[in-house]
Amino acid sequence: MSRWSSMNQFGKRKHYPRPKTEQHWRSLYRAHEYRLPNVTSLKLVHYKKGAGQTGMRHFKSYKLAPLTHWNAHINVELEKVETGHGEAEAAVSLNSGEVVKIPATELTDSGLLAAIIAADPEGELVTDGPGYLQHF
Repeated sequence: MSRWSSMNQFGKRKHYPRPKTEQHWRSLYRAHEYRLPNVTSLKLVHYKKGAGQTGMRHFKSYKLAPLTHWNAHINVELEKVETGHGEAEAAVSLNSGEVVKIPATELTDSGLLAAIIAADPEGELVTDGPGYLQHF
């Protein structure tokens, strides 16, 4: 399984071992399954400084890896603005050509995930939990 930079935090849980085998990783991904069949692209914009940016950073670290694993067709663009302060935002492009903009400044990572799933009419949160821990 391909694990890229934002996945450095995915799979970590305080006081629990990190998954090491392919079986543990597969189990971890099964425990975090999100389906977005009508989404073509996802653009995430956040600022390095400013209030309300933590939810977007946590989304990038904990929720984006399984989202892209289960939805390989989605083109994800990450934009981190190094200067100034601003509003974090997620732009969800659908198959119909519609772009749904989600202001994410005060949202938690789970709140942002719920908003992205709600933007897709057929979006589904299949499972979301630390189920892989039962296999250690």
